[in-house]
Amino acid sequence: MTFLWVLSAFLLFVLGVLLLPLPLPVGLPFIIIALGILLKKSMLTKKIMRSLRRRSVWFNRLLLKLENNLPRMAASLLRRTRPFQQKNKSDL
Repeated sequence: MTFLWVLSAFLLFVLGVLLLPLPLPVGLPFIIIALGILLKKSMLTKKIMRSLRRRSVWFNRLLLKLENNLPRMAASLLRRTRPFQQKNKSDL
């Protein structure tokens, strides 16, 4: 069943990317819904998102701001992708 969710989310994502160049932002909702499904169902997607947030400071800040403005359910999906805090050697 999870495979079907991930497959449908992937197809929604591809559809969103194909519709993105249109004058109206029709593809954006498809991409957002697809990422929501993927973050909920796919551990690999969470790892990739966490890695992107760790490497890109501006992307992480953008998602932190979004967490504050999104509904609770959507914000919890983003909170799950926060990069892990690395301990300093002085803390050990």
